[in-house]
Amino acid sequence: MFGITAQIDERTGYQEGAPWAGNIDFRCDFVMVYGTDPDMPQRLRQYKAAGYRVHLMTGISWGQYQDYLDGRWDGRPHWDEAQTDREGQLILHNPRVPYMVPTLSFIDYLGQNLERAVDQGILAIHVEEPEFWDRGGYSPAFKKEYEAYYQEPYCRPDRSPDAAYRCGALKAYLYTRAIRLLSVRLKTYARTIGQPDLKFYVPTHSLLNYTQWKIVSPEVNLLDIETVDGLIAQIWTGTSRTANVYAGVLAERTFDTAFLEYSLMQSFAASSGKRLWFLHDPIEDNPGYDWDNFRAQYQQTLIASLLQPEVWRYEICPWPHRVVEGVYPRIQPNIAQKDESSFPAPSAQPIPEAYRSKLSQLFQLLRDMRYSDWSYGGKAAAEVGILIGNSAMYQRGLNDGKAYNLNNELQHTLPYELTRQDLARLEQDPASLLAYRQSTAFPDFYGLALPLLKQGIWVRPLVFDQLRRHPDMISAYKVLVLSYEFFKPEDLAIQQTLAAWVRQGGHLIYVGDDKDPYQQIRGCWPAGQTAAQTLKEAMGLPGACPAGKYALGQGYFYLLCCLPACLTWRGDRLRAYLDSVNQAIKLTEPDWEPAGQLAIRRGPYIIAAGLTESPAAPELAWRGQYCDLLSDGLDIITDYRLTPGQLGLLYDLEQIKDQALALILSGARVLSMDVRPQRVRLQLASALDLTVVSRFRLPRKPMAMTRESNGHVEGLAFHWDAASRTVYFSYQADCRDCSVTIQLQRKSD
Repeated sequence: MFGITAQIDERTGYQEGAPWAGNIDFRCDFVMVYGTDPDMPQRLRQYKAAGYRVHLMTGISWGQYQDYLDGRWDGRPHWDEAQTDREGQLILHNPRVPYMVPTLSFIDYLGQNLERAVDQGILAIHVEEPEFWDRGGYSPAFKKEYEAYYQEPYCRPDRSPDAAYRCGALKAYLYTRAIRLLSVRLKTYARTIGQPDLKFYVPTHSLLNYTQWKIVSPEVNLLDIETVDGLIAQIWTGTSRTANVYAGVLAERTFDTAFLEYSLMQSFAASSGKRLWFLHDPIEDNPGYDWDNFRAQYQQTLIASLLQPEVWRYEICPWPHRVVEGVYPRIQPNIAQKDESSFPAPSAQPIPEAYRSKLSQLFQLLRDMRYSDWSYGGKAAAEVGILIGNSAMYQRGLNDGKAYNLNNELQHTLPYELTRQDLARLEQDPASLLAYRQSTAFPDFYGLALPLLKQGIWVRPLVFDQLRRHPDMISAYKVLVLSYEFFKPEDLAIQQTLAAWVRQGGHLIYVGDDKDPYQQIRGCWPAGQTAAQTLKEAMGLPGACPAGKYALGQGYFYLLCCLPACLTWRGDRLRAYLDSVNQAIKLTEPDWEPAGQLAIRRGPYIIAAGLTESPAAPELAWRGQYCDLLSDGLDIITDYRLTPGQLGLLYDLEQIKDQALALILSGARVLSMDVRPQRVRLQLASALDLTVVSRFRLPRKPMAMTRESNGHVEGLAFHWDAASRTVYFSYQADCRDCSVTIQLQRKSD
């Protein structure tokens, strides 16, 4: 029954650096106490005493590690291990907090710090955000690592595409090494002190976001480390509102980007078997937005994540104290600043009570997302996989996008429509086109993905490298899209897997013209060839074959000779791409038609999104009886129609028509339910100073309701909806735990 789940499942949790407090006590399953500072043991004890399963989280690439940097740890300063750019400037997370090159010495330092946390009896360690900036790679420590790894003299990343790519691969290796050594060390240490079940997790942004933001991280390499038990997919408004280009317009597309990010990370869990949580954030790092913006953006990421039914664990909130206690906007709008100490803007307000109450409901809802009986909503659905490799992170640095960067929000007010002059420059000037491709708009990927998603196609980014470990990963797909223009294969054997898949009936659409400068690097393909030419040969075709559609066994190989970035504006190339994809889908899903929405049924829940900028209007309309879980009043509705841009999160009351008693949603955690013929008694737990809103299905109309807390009993007002047999009530939480008693009518009344 929803509401009563075992904490040991660790379905929901949050991270927090502040001490325990009643107003952030959202009664999830676990808390990741943040940081290894001297008061860490006290904070761990506080959260454990409050009933949480206690983990510890810290940064692995940055943190309050001044004792190491300044030489107090081992008597030698380590500022030479900070990441630096081509100008020799430190790459900083905060003042005096640089991003680090993870040397063996730094790994040893972190290991000693984290052993102190293991001594406190924690259940798990999370080392978050293993990040090496693409613009880094110039510090003395990195030069030493380069020469030791490659056994050749150091070559600056900005020297050539080959040097940039090799430096990128090394950056991923260094953090892979750090995580492998740390996880082995800490698990070994835990066993020696009688804690054999210590878990080790890595919270990390998505491969899509790190590539977009020009950061290198281990990503798929984490799945090969046996001592890594799982990941937190750090996807939230801050990552997903990063602007991209579709149909010639640069704009924030938070839902679309979040959907692609969550979908990519879902494939990590599906193929690896490792535990995975999805992150949401009710606000974001930039404190310049107001509460209405925060709420709208949060709901877009929430719905995007719930459309991924294979994941059912969530980090409900990072830093809940800044949500509950924060005042926003903290800075004047349109100022690109993230300093939490900034002066409040004149319009700054604390969190609206309706939003805080809704958050508490959704936090509890997220514990009830484990359903295997899910299905697509609406008409026939089409899934298309778009392959992306880890190496996409390694080839983002040429010119740093300085020559032409459409994603500079200080120059363009969003949305920004590409002008004729912009398009002429991109069409005619190769340097401008290259800089555009390397901008943070990341047009090579979004040029492939967004035109499909806008048609209601379930676009599934898949990590190319995983096919080496799990070749059956693509067996569920009938259509795949691939381009080597924004990543390169690191194992040519994967191409044989793709060729076998095509011959068994798959449709592979390749987009590229071999003009990417990284085609000339030292790769796993023969010198004098490009990666795309070896792919064609794997398909049994000449390396120089022209564009066209080629029959291979029972399947087809489609070759389109253009850069994916050119699909971000309208034209013949985009039409040819859409024609190829739609033709492939029609051959495999004859009943599919373009749609203006994405929707699934997940247990009793309907999750839906009406797509914006779609060539098709949303056609979904549901008749029946539903509870609108996004509404402040948990409204009962009987007719629901989706419109463009609308988000739907509904509880289908038809699914519980045979149940006399059911919890629809509550802002409090239901600890127990005592059901008698004439009454129902609920034990509830929630954060303090919160409006707790609940709706229950009952067998009969309530006669009276009372709430008992701290020895005090009070009557509760309620609203009975006879048509749905549900009762709505709310109360102000003045203590952590309380009981609510519902007196029912007699059966004969």
